[in-house]
Amino acid sequence: MASLLTYWEFGWLPANVESSMWRQLKAAYQIDHFAMVSSRPDPDNVIKFESMETAIQQYGGTPVFLIPNHGHDLQTFHHPEDATYIFGNAYQSNIELAKSMICQIVKIPTPKNVDFFAVSAAATVLYDRMLKCPQI
Repeated sequence: MASLLTYWEFGWLPANVESSMWRQLKAAYQIDHFAMVSSRPDPDNVIKFESMETAIQQYGGTPVFLIPNHGHDLQTFHHPEDATYIFGNAYQSNIELAKSMICQIVKIPTPKNVDFFAVSAAATVLYDRMLKCPQI
């Protein structure tokens, strides 16, 4: 079982485009649960929570935060079977939340230190999970 939790990216893309990208990713990698944290009106019936803490409690599993320049390299990371992958956005990092709980933190190593859009980072992490854990 795997879950995806993220924040809306305000102002970068229309809400329906962003939610479509996440739903496509959820379907491609057979993710069990997907939700976004926001008070923004949702045009596409995405499950929403007011806080990331509430979303994590709802889905349980092993919290895995993707935080640039922190944590284990994705190349050597062992994906938990019950992972709840948590992604930030351009305006809100999850570093303080991750420090306050028992979790795993992973980063995508790149030749140049850059941040990814959350949906791009999620695709990379889920592809890595599929390669390393085909039975999950």
